[in-house]
Amino acid sequence: MSESRHHHIERHHHDEHHSLSTHLHQAHTEHLHKDAVPAAPKHDRSKIQNKDQPQTGQTQAPEGAVGKAGMSASVEGSSGLANGNGEVAVLPRLDITENVRKHMAIFDPDGDGKITKQELARAASKSGSDKETTTAIVALTRNYEAMAAVKTDNILPYVFPLAGLVIDTTEPLTMRDLNKFSEISREPQGNKLVLAINEQVDAVSIEQSRNKDLFAERGKITPDAVRQGGVGDCSLIAALVGLSTTKSGREEIRNMIKPEGDGYHVTFPDGQHVHIATPTDAELNLYAGNTGKGIWPAVLEKAYATILAGKKGDVLAPQQAADKCEQFDPLGTLTKGHERVAVDPSKKTNDELHELLTRPDSNKMVMTAGSGPNPDAMRSNNVPCLAYPADARGEIVSGSTPINIAGFHVYCVDHYDSHSRTVYLRNPHQGSQLLRLPLNTFRQAFCGLNVIDKKMAQSK
Repeated sequence: MSESRHHHIERHHHDEHHSLSTHLHQAHTEHLHKDAVPAAPKHDRSKIQNKDQPQTGQTQAPEGAVGKAGMSASVEGSSGLANGNGEVAVLPRLDITENVRKHMAIFDPDGDGKITKQELARAASKSGSDKETTTAIVALTRNYEAMAAVKTDNILPYVFPLAGLVIDTTEPLTMRDLNKFSEISREPQGNKLVLAINEQVDAVSIEQSRNKDLFAERGKITPDAVRQGGVGDCSLIAALVGLSTTKSGREEIRNMIKPEGDGYHVTFPDGQHVHIATPTDAELNLYAGNTGKGIWPAVLEKAYATILAGKKGDVLAPQQAADKCEQFDPLGTLTKGHERVAVDPSKKTNDELHELLTRPDSNKMVMTAGSGPNPDAMRSNNVPCLAYPADARGEIVSGSTPINIAGFHVYCVDHYDSHSRTVYLRNPHQGSQLLRLPLNTFRQAFCGLNVIDKKMAQSK
């Protein structure tokens, strides 16, 4: 079975990261599961559409995110104006509208008065923007639909950032929309959208403070460097996490990337190759991120996506061509020529899986596993499919909260403990975190397992 077996495996996480602030997810998930979100009035230019809700505990807050405490402190400490109910507006830390007005040549290069997604994608790919302009590019890209929809007065602006909602609008952003957003952002009902923007201000600041070396100090390659961004390419990113966990995989990564001119020349094991410019600060915030441990994941994502862009045709940005890339088998591209075994864990016995996963470390190169549509609903003896954060020794982190296995998502299988029959995973959205779960739970939750060995496949 190839990775194309998971033809919808990316949808959940792409939707989650497209226009959703992580701390808002944490603050409102419980509310959303208990109560229905108020329905917006129908309108011929915008509509609100429900999407599947993220699983509780599934997403970890990125470094620099404003958490619940930060939300409370921001509101209470704001110098904004209070309304009649004593509610205080959270002040934006960046005047996006004014920044766009000052840099129209960047945001609206054709001067037609409209800011399209294509123009934002091109702006993100160009280096040299200052911190404020980079932040504006990221914020507008991530919240494009919400900000374009403020033109519709009868859609309540405080609904926009809630988890699980996607606002469908066909019209591009204009300065009128941004002026309207400026008005809303200074009122208490705009707090949630402003907090989402403020989080991105923090994220860009942190991202820009980190070094952009290809590899970490002393050339180290570790899974800590990997963080999937707003593109649904977990089948690619999970494979990169997996390669970074084995000696042979790390050698493969080094062999693929060579500095060249203004960026890098990347040659994949299957022979495909391309030159790319070094990912910009905006790209590192929108796509595979910079954790300070080397930007090699962002380089490989951009290179792979650039190649796919030539096959797919019309895409806003090269990285977006990697969305739902499992149909192109990125694992095969990264490990061409090596021996590969693919099975459906849900159709294997525990003993059969145990035998497959018990492999000598000297043979291992990478293992990835794709989950089914709703692992949380798959239960055995009334035990949900949960994974537990683990420390470097593989022990459950004291006081940690169990995490639901996300549906339609590819994980890296870090290693397998044959003595305790425990599977250790890494989520590409946070490669630094190790998760553990029993073999039987793994078998229930996952419908695809790819095992790549270091030894070369026999030619036929």
